[in-house]
Amino acid sequence: MTRNITNLLSAIACGVLILAAGCQTTAKVRTEQDPEVDLGKYTSFSILPLPDRIPGADPGVVLRAGRTVKSAVLADLTGKGYSEVALDSADFAVNLTCKVVPKTDVTDWGYGGYYGGAGRRGWWGAYPYYGSDVTVDSYEEGTLIIEVYEVASKRMVWVGWGTARRKESGVDTERLTATVTEILSSFPAAGGSSS
Repeated sequence: MTRNITNLLSAIACGVLILAAGCQTTAKVRTEQDPEVDLGKYTSFSILPLPDRIPGADPGVVLRAGRTVKSAVLADLTGKGYSEVALDSADFAVNLTCKVVPKTDVTDWGYGGYYGGAGRRGWWGAYPYYGSDVTVDSYEEGTLIIEVYEVASKRMVWVGWGTARRKESGVDTERLTATVTEILSSFPAAGGSSS
């Protein structure tokens, strides 16, 4: 009976891990804006050159993912009514960057320990529960950052970022595009008021 309970608890723990991993498919997105700046007054933008390297990532990630992110930003901003122009003519400049950091999650499920009991001849001892009630999950977490700088003052006026577990299988272009769209969802349309 104890082994059946152990198997049931292990199955529940695996189910929880699968569900938790499934929840990691979308990025956690946040944005912040300079409260003194009305972003709605802007009409044009320029995307700054992509970085050569991404901290914590392999050297080829910019080649694999950079074009997708840049295209998604371009499509989103032009869809909001902004015009892409040369940097010296732009109202704001968009800087795209990313970072990758190793993460470790440790979970104590709280169902390990000992079992035992008393028989006709007294206590027959405690036996260790075989199985792990602690799981360790090591992975990489990526953060995509979109910074908006006012060209005239050269100060940051808006920033948005999305953080998610990095997939082992390579670049997921649909996921990257969806993350960019979600990050820029709070950025106002051209001619709209944001203050």
